[in-house]
Amino acid sequence: MIDDRRRMLEGLDAMQIEPEGAPLRFADRLARENGWSGAFAAQVMTEYRRFLFLAATADHAVTPSDAVDQAWHLHLAYSRHYWDELCGRILGRPLHHGPTAGGDHEDRRYRDQYQATLDAYRTAFGAAPPPDIWPPVDERFRPARFERVDRSRHWLLPRRPAQAALLVPLVAGCALISTGSGEPGASFTISPFLFVALIIAAVFIAIRRSDPHGRRRRRRRNGSDDGCGSDSNGDSSNDSGSDGDSGCSSGCGGGGCGGD
Repeated sequence: MIDDRRRMLEGLDAMQIEPEGAPLRFADRLARENGWSGAFAAQVMTEYRRFLFLAATADHAVTPSDAVDQAWHLHLAYSRHYWDELCGRILGRPLHHGPTAGGDHEDRRYRDQYQATLDAYRTAFGAAPPPDIWPPVDERFRPARFERVDRSRHWLLPRRPAQAALLVPLVAGCALISTGSGEPGASFTISPFLFVALIIAAVFIAIRRSDPHGRRRRRRRNGSDDGCGSDSNGDSSNDSGSDGDSGCSSGCGGGGCGGD
């Protein structure tokens, strides 16, 4: 049994999802689609492999973090590799991905599953999961809403007060610079230097609007019923896929790999 698990870990570590010779690697696509740095995407891939191991070996249902779930979603798009290589050869069993049914009961269930996954991670790998990829339960399931945005057509500005506040002194500085006496009707001009500084600050804030890793999520999530899971009951009849809104936006569960 130990040898089987060791071989599974080795297979997951060596797993190459993209076709041989593909110009665009899986990790690069993952970084591009989520606005992550290459280094952070590589870390997520390590944690995704560990999640797959837990899904195949734990004796209970497991639920990924949001970042790990992004890797899972993208991997499902590589359907030949996912079903033939990952499930067929490496795991030796199917691993399904399905949406939550919604509601308070499902919310509690996925919270419990996620906490159980964090505990199983510590047991399996002898260390706590990295918090920047595996946040605490309350942060993982905080109410939020994400949606896909075409950044070639839209400018994105933050709603976070700390970031938005950075624009206030710049705007105020521009407003106070005038060539008149300050009385009604006086002429008004903006310093070119401050104008350029304002534009640069706005662009920088828009780019860094998510977190220190530059992570930007492009899914839509409604309420707090988010979370994805993989039941450990063997070959389940539950389907992988979406809830008709945005994939796993309101939580995923369903069948998957079972324990030994």
